[in-house]
Amino acid sequence: MQMQLIVTIMLVINAVPLVILMWLMMAIVIHEMQIVKLSYREKKRCRLVNLNKLIRDSDATCKSKLRMNRRTFNILYEMVSDIGGLTDTRYISFEVIVAIFLYTLAHQFKNTTVGSYFY
Repeated sequence: MQMQLIVTIMLVINAVPLVILMWLMMAIVIHEMQIVKLSYREKKRCRLVNLNKLIRDSDATCKSKLRMNRRTFNILYEMVSDIGGLTDTRYISFEVIVAIFLYTLAHQFKNTTVGSYFY
């Protein structure tokens, strides 16, 4: 009886530091995962910077990210906007929408991953 009590007390004493350590590790992970909230203007600027890197910098970048060169992207953009009649939305330009669509198709990413790349 006393031996079982001693073993139980030892297990509790050993388990408490492990629980505290796990709690601290979870707190660190949660703290690092917090997303910095940007204002609308900062988001728009970051989106345009990423779009410029994708489309306007070089054909190599455009091909590796969107699987087509800049000329083909511009032709597709014009065709979809002219023939399809699609335009900019209130929050995002149509050029970015086409880039997001092609980026999703090219890399088979989920919307959350693409959304974090394009803000």
